[in-house]
Amino acid sequence: MKQELVEDWMTRNVVTITSDTTLPEAHRLMTEDQIRRLPVMKNGRLVGIVTRGDVRGAEASEATSL
Repeated sequence: MKQELVEDWMTRNVVTITSDTTLPEAHRLMTEDQIRRLPVMKNGRLVGIVTRGDVRGAEASEATSL
């Protein structure tokens, strides 16, 4: 049985955001491009990942603090 490589399954042309991207902009990208996770970049380096759940949770938190 052939051992498959990560490169055979990885996503190419990844949509990323920067650490200063607003939550509404991240949400817009996720919705328009049907993305569940966005890598967060700073100075060309990966610093984290934001999920659709993270964005929804932050929006819900903002709504309850009004």
